[in-house]
Amino acid sequence: MKIAGYIADLLYEYECVVIPGLGGFLTRDHAASVHPLKHYFKPPFREIVFNPLLRTNDGLLLNHIARSEQLSYQDAKGRLDRFVLKCISVMEEGKRISFRNIGSIYYNKDQQLVFEPDETQNYLAESFGLSGFVSPPIKREEFQQKVEKVFSKPPLNKTEPLRTPHPETDPNPIVNKHRHIASRRPSRLKKQLLIIGTAAVVMFAAWAIMNKHTVQYYYQNYSGYASLVPMFYASPNEFMIRHMDKIPLEKLIIDQKLPEKARISNLLRPASNDLVPAKPYQAPLEETSKEVETNELENLPAADSADIFDDFEMQDSETSDEGVAFESTIVSEIVSSPVVVSVPTEKPQVKKFYIIAGAFREKQNAEKLIRELKTKNFESDYAGQTSGGLWRVCFESLENEQQAMLRLQAIKKNENENAWLLVI
Repeated sequence: MKIAGYIADLLYEYECVVIPGLGGFLTRDHAASVHPLKHYFKPPFREIVFNPLLRTNDGLLLNHIARSEQLSYQDAKGRLDRFVLKCISVMEEGKRISFRNIGSIYYNKDQQLVFEPDETQNYLAESFGLSGFVSPPIKREEFQQKVEKVFSKPPLNKTEPLRTPHPETDPNPIVNKHRHIASRRPSRLKKQLLIIGTAAVVMFAAWAIMNKHTVQYYYQNYSGYASLVPMFYASPNEFMIRHMDKIPLEKLIIDQKLPEKARISNLLRPASNDLVPAKPYQAPLEETSKEVETNELENLPAADSADIFDDFEMQDSETSDEGVAFESTIVSEIVSSPVVVSVPTEKPQVKKFYIIAGAFREKQNAEKLIRELKTKNFESDYAGQTSGGLWRVCFESLENEQQAMLRLQAIKKNENENAWLLVI
């Protein structure tokens, strides 16, 4: 039975709550107060005191207990009597009886009942939510100190009245030394723009911090686009060298107007006699050399096949679109020759799928990560460099896209959720 809780509920509404056979709790309301030395402001509060002489049953506590516990009046009285007898026996042993949020009672050396209230609890409903606080004193100057402060200052020098100078009539004109200089007021627009710019930078920085994975993804995949801007290079030659692979040299060579005799003489140069005879095939002039096929091109000597392009500067490139178009023009000119020439078709490039673990500016950090991944039984290795100079490190590389996707999901689940797939 929660006797302390029932007593606390009644103290908010009643001035006296009696425990029959033990004593009564009385309340006294106090106004707000200020401690003169500690400068502590205390809100209005209700003080709780205990009177051991009030032992007569007034029925207030018993009715409240019976109503809350859903008991009869006699059952509630029996429980309360047993509680009082137990409290008296405990206090006679020298112990204290503590009522939660109310206080504690005990016998002192003179066998007198003493009550210590709980000062942290305020039972005044009008002061709900108010708490005490400490405020430093306000220092004010007295009238005498103000007078002494004024008279302690030195007197101001009286200046002569200013006169307008007349250089013709006045031999000693008075020149006004205190000239007013016009000053420009600070622009409100500049101040507002500065505030808006600062707020935008702060918001962008906060967004970048909260979405660091997204920022890292864009930095790793799109940082190379800055290399397309010429102003980021020290000289035009450096820009040309960096983008040499994007210049269509084959198209420029085709567009050159070379003498036809020189072109035919180079093309009709006699080859070796190791060629296997093949049936002549008349191809239309509009078709490209991809339609003219032969299996005997491999028997041509390397030196003779290179002589066909002596007068042209061809660039060895990985792409075959421009190269095929160039060679088809040559074949169309000599289609009447009994020697059938074709260009070998380009073998399909095998794609490799790299599961990237990270990218590092320093190569030492990349090597460290490779060693760590190898200790975990990963076939870790470098996956090239980004256009920004970062060293990519992969968990492993595969040639099957489906297997690569399955391995990526497993690595994201068990090892690194930030892993991603690079296709080269």
